[in-house]
Amino acid sequence: MDIRPLHTDDDYRAALAEVLALVDQDPEPGTPEGDRLEVLSILVEYYEGGLMATEHLLRSPTNVDHLERSIDQLRSGSHRDDRAPESSWNYRVMEFSEGEERWQAIHEVHYREGVPASYSEQPASVQWDAEDSNDTGHGILDRMRDSLNKPVLRPEDFA
Repeated sequence: MDIRPLHTDDDYRAALAEVLALVDQDPEPGTPEGDRLEVLSILVEYYEGGLMATEHLLRSPTNVDHLERSIDQLRSGSHRDDRAPESSWNYRVMEFSEGEERWQAIHEVHYREGVPASYSEQPASVQWDAEDSNDTGHGILDRMRDSLNKPVLRPEDFA
C-alpha cells in the first residue's frame, strides 16, 4: 500500500478523489481496498482538521513509538469508536465557478463516514434563537472561522 502524508491541497484533493472512488466500490473491511479506504479517510480527516503538520513527528523517539502504536491500532481496527456518528456536518469554504467568474462562500457540508457527501444549497447564515445568549452566535462564528483554515472544497469534490 503506497500511501504518503498529505502536505498540499493537491495531495488532499487526490486523496479525497480516491476515497470517493473507493466509497463507490464499497470494499469489504480487511481487504486491500478496504484498508486503503480506511487509511486514506483518516488522512483526509486529519488534513481537514489541520493536523497534518508532520515535519516534527519523526524527530522524537516518543513520537515514533506513538506512530507505531497508531499503525498497530489501524491494522487491528481498535482505534474505532463505536459511538462515532456515521454522519456529521461542519462549515466549510466552497469555491464555485461559472465561466470566468469564481467565488467562495461558507456552506454547511455533510459528511458520511468522514467523507464529504453533500453541501447546503445556500451559503450559511449567522442566526440563532432570540432566547439564546450571544454565546450561541459566538459559537457559530467560531465554527465558521475554523472553516477558513481548512482546504477549500469544490462541487466536484463530492460523490
